[in-house]
Formats: sequence, structure tokens, C-alpha cells
Amino acid sequence: MSNSILDSVEAIENEAQRIEQEAASRVANLLSDHEGQVSGLKDSADSELSEFQDKLRSDKDIALDEVQVKLSKEGTSEKQRLTQVFDQRREELVELTIKEVIHRYGNSNDE
Repeated sequence: MSNSILDSVEAIENEAQRIEQEAASRVANLLSDHEGQVSGLKDSADSELSEFQDKLRSDKDIALDEVQVKLSKEGTSEKQRLTQVFDQRREELVELTIKEVIHRYGNSNDE
């Protein structure tokens, strides 16, 4: 009877080891599967983030170009306006300049 008890205990230990190995194998497979899923999700997130950054850069470049064009047009428009005002007042400004020179340095015809 002692042999049958030992055989029975040995069979139980063997079954316990088999169950433990099977459980360890399942856990390892689950970990591997989850690591693969996490890696795939990380790669997907990295890809989407990269695409989003590229779109932001593109949108920023487009907006910057639009602002530069607008500023250039406004600058050209303002330059034209100031040139027109100056041209309209050119004679008056020349006369004022001559009067100021005469006032400061006197009339050179008097000498």
C-alpha cells in the first residue's frame, strides 16, 4: 500500500508540475501577445503623432506664408500711400526746406 500511496503522490506531483508548466506557458503567451499589442499600439500612436506634427507644420507654414503675403501687400500699399502723400506735398516741403535754410543761414544773395 505504501507503493500505491507513493505512486499516487508522484502522479499528483507530476500532474501539478504539468499544470504549473501549462499555466506558466499560458502566462508567457499572454504576456507575449500583450507586449505585441502594446508595441503595435505604440507604433500606431507614434505614426499618428508624426502625421499630426507634419500637418501642424504644414498648417503653420501655410499660415506664415499668408501672413507674409498680407504684410507684403500692406507694406507695399503703405509705401505707395506715403509716396503719394509725399509727392502731393513735395513742393510745399521743398518751399518749407528753402525757407528753413534761409532762416538758419540767411539769404546768400545778400553777401
